[in-house]
Amino acid sequence: MFWRDLGVVNEPSGKPTMVLTGGAGKRLADLTPKGHRPYIHLTITDEFPYAQAFVIIEALPLTENAGM
Repeated sequence: MFWRDLGVVNEPSGKPTMVLTGGAGKRLADLTPKGHRPYIHLTITDEFPYAQAFVIIEALPLTENAGM
């Protein structure tokens, strides 16, 4: 897993979230229980010269009605 495997992107609403690729994405997939999907919550703040981020990853159960 490398830092380049972690990316911050904005949802259409502007809310920041993370995309994990490469080794980070594989590790997240390995940690996610079967029948669940990972959901990443990200909060970022900065005040020069400092920055701070909080990341919470939860596993949400898959449902047949997902997206409805």
